[in-house]
Amino acid sequence: LILADIEVIERKITSIEKKSKSGDKEAAYTKEFLQNLYSYLSEGSVARTFQGINDYAAVVKELNLLTAKPIMYVGNVLEEHSSSGNNHSQALMQYATSKNITSLIISAKIEAEIALLTDEEEKTQFIDDLGLKETGLNRIIKAGYNLLNLQSYFTVGPKEARAWTFEIGTLAPAAAGIIHTDFEKGFIRAEVINWKELLDCGSWSKARDAGKIKTVG
Repeated sequence: LILADIEVIERKITSIEKKSKSGDKEAAYTKEFLQNLYSYLSEGSVARTFQGINDYAAVVKELNLLTAKPIMYVGNVLEEHSSSGNNHSQALMQYATSKNITSLIISAKIEAEIALLTDEEEKTQFIDDLGLKETGLNRIIKAGYNLLNLQSYFTVGPKEARAWTFEIGTLAPAAAGIIHTDFEKGFIRAEVINWKELLDCGSWSKARDAGKIKTVG
């Protein structure tokens, strides 16, 4: 992955060479950054740990550098080690922690068995019997969302309920625009409630009566 990124950086440096020599300051700064990053990668390091990489986020995104992407380690263990792990998974987690990388363990065999169960009650019982709180798939999804700084909001209608994914910190108009651009252009306000509070109340009207719905600009 590092070698692939080095090739991409080399091509980019070559392409902006003329601009940087002609007095284009932005091109000159970008070239200097890329040369420093090139040297860093040549030492066997990865782009995501390069100091100052966030200052050139747009350049890195354009180049689609592989080693700049977030990483997560998932250890696959035997069924009997699914809740506590083993020596190998513990070593993996210690290494991941030392590198500030997200890690978790699952048992692919258990996940395959869970996938065959169609009854939700039976599935919950199966997970409980193994000493697990939830499926490995759910834990991977949650860890992935957290790693990518993502969150979801829900829309509910007579025909369907849907989840819409957005980056944490996105303003309400832009979040609404994920559904349709007209929602962002004509945005006035949003009525918001936590999904658990809505379920506890039983309906939108009961939640409104209980004062659980907030109106935000």
